[in-house]
Amino acid sequence: VIDVNGDTLTATMVTNNVANPSVYDRFRIMKGCSIQGSLAPFQDVYVSDPPFQLSGGLPAGGTYSGPGIYNNEFDPSVAGVGIHTITYTYTDANGCVAQSFNTIQVNDAFITLQLKAFVEGFYLGGGVMRDVIGPATTDQIDVWMVPADTNDLNIFTAGGTISNTGNGDFLFQGPVTGGSYYVVLHHRNSLETWSSSPIVVNNDTIAYDFTNAVTKAYGSRLKAMGNNKFAIYSGDIDQDGDIDSTDQTQLENALQTFMTGYTVWDLTGDNFTETADFSMIENNAFSNIRCSRPPGR
Repeated sequence: VIDVNGDTLTATMVTNNVANPSVYDRFRIMKGCSIQGSLAPFQDVYVSDPPFQLSGGLPAGGTYSGPGIYNNEFDPSVAGVGIHTITYTYTDANGCVAQSFNTIQVNDAFITLQLKAFVEGFYLGGGVMRDVIGPATTDQIDVWMVPADTNDLNIFTAGGTISNTGNGDFLFQGPVTGGSYYVVLHHRNSLETWSSSPIVVNNDTIAYDFTNAVTKAYGSRLKAMGNNKFAIYSGDIDQDGDIDSTDQTQLENALQTFMTGYTVWDLTGDNFTETADFSMIENNAFSNIRCSRPPGR
């Protein structure tokens, strides 16, 4: 007599006495599972990366589970920074289950901006600036990444130095991959300068060059230095977005006290506050040079 109940087959041996059979042996056969699964390694992701569908589990058709996972989709921002275990579960038609495991690492979002910019007062010509704070190093500068979406109030900042050829790498934590951002330059005695349009963060390293066209700045707010080189304007000493009589007055007072050293009044970077600095600020003030920003900024 054969009886199948779920995954178990039971065979019962009985005598051939139909009227009064008796059992003289019985055995069971239980289904065994030999299914095997696997889960390929995951690449590291950033916490700012958008959600994505998981893959790499075999046999295909299983489900993924773990922190930050919903409907087989992994959301780094939900999982958070750290190393997380992902489980892949596959169930075949016979109900056999195979589970495989691997980890995914979520990193803080760091974006490197490779910047190139010249400062008017420090520019010597031929694509080279004065070494103001060290050998082959011109000065410190702060860079902002401002979302193109005016409803997004997250502004990311990074500080660093630019070389005498205008190059510098700036490390940002937080910009969203796929997001669009204006690049904004802030220097101690120069005019705040915005990129002409937002740039898309499509990699962990992006680049922007303010030196090769006047149109690289919003409102074309760059100074022509000759030979198709352009620089941010020097002279906004009080950092109010205008090069005007207020800046002139501050510099004039510094001239009278013979200020020397690393100061905001030294526009040329030679450690002396002198007539060359005043002439530069006078020319820019006369030209009514002021910061140009996108609407709503």
